[in-house]
Order: sequence, then C-alpha cells, then structure tokens
Amino acid sequence: MAETHLLREHLQYFNPDIYKCLSVIGHNITNTEAKLLNKINLQHCECMFGIHKFIAGKDCIVCLEDAQELKKFLVACYNKIQSNINDQTIQFGFIKIGLYFIPYYIKEDQKYLPLFYFEGSTDDLLIGAVELKNWDLAYLKFCFQVMGVYDNLYDKDYCTVVSLNDVKKYYPPETTYEEFWPKNVSTERHVINHNKDHHKPGVWIKNCAQINHP
Repeated sequence: MAETHLLREHLQYFNPDIYKCLSVIGHNITNTEAKLLNKINLQHCECMFGIHKFIAGKDCIVCLEDAQELKKFLVACYNKIQSNINDQTIQFGFIKIGLYFIPYYIKEDQKYLPLFYFEGSTDDLLIGAVELKNWDLAYLKFCFQVMGVYDNLYDKDYCTVVSLNDVKKYYPPETTYEEFWPKNVSTERHVINHNKDHHKPGVWIKNCAQINHP
C-alpha cells in the first residue's frame, strides 16, 4: 500500500543503496491482519491496492510514522538534488571550511557537523557534542552517500556531532564558511537509479521479522 500510493512518486528514483541510510523496521503480518487487509482492499477499496492477496508471513507492515518520515525524506532529498533547495523544516548539505567539505544537518536552528572531522583538534568540542539518531541521522547519511564515502557509517545508529558555532571558536577569524552542494548529483549512479528495472518490494525496509502477538 505504501509503495503503490504514498511512496510511488520517488521510491524508484534513487539507487537502492540510498536506503542503507534508513532504519525502518518491518514486521510480517499475521493471518488476522492478512484477512483484514484483504477485506479492506477487496470489499471497501475495489482492489485499489492491487489484485494480489496479502499473505501472512510474507507481506510486511511498518509504523505509520516511519512511512510518513520516509515520504518526507524522499521528497527532501529529491528536491535537493533537482533544485538544490532545502525544505523549510528539513535542511542539510555541506559546509566548505578551507579545503574540506563537511556535511551538516540543521536541528533546532543549529547546523551540526560530524565530530570525527575535528577529532584531535580540541577536546573542548566534546563539551557541546550531541548525538544524531533516527531520521535526523538519515539525512546526514544521505550526504555521505552523495559524496560516495564512509560506507561503514551505515551500520551505526548514531553519529556524534558538534554545532558549527562551536567549531568556529577554534578557527582563525578570517576563516570562510561556504554553503556547498555538488554539481550533477542527478547523474551519479551511486545516488540515482538509472536502470529501468524497478527495485524489489520492501527495499527500504531494514528487516521484516516475525513478531509474536500476545
């Protein structure tokens, strides 16, 4: 249902590796849930969600909040690639500091950058460091994917970050900080799906484990 309606517009646009950025957990549906979904689709929706029956132990369900957040993620990333624009509520990109291009994510009106870019510079940065998790972290991981680096970060469920304001305290006053986004991201095969083949169903779901209902 989510793939054919909510996510259809953007799901196939991206290289499937992009979905390594996510941590959407799926659960196999039970017999009762399968019967209910089939009844809804057949009797109330005139097979709006396809003619195939939902099957217990095979089809998955995810939290509504995760599906909604995934929609926001796909739209924000698509808009960034197509027009280099930020959503008013979801902002991410790169800051050029000297010769380095460092990804950032804005949370509570602060630009946060990964701490490991500055490790060894000063221990004082640890004082104001915070951890990005869940969907906040997904946007930072997307930036790593755009640059084609740090594949090992996809297995981590958090990233320690520091605010740009704190970073500026340790650089000379003449240091420049430039907003940056790579050109021609829409042509990069490690970001965009240039194949005609569609992704397999559930490519965005991290795992689909059987759950035990009471």
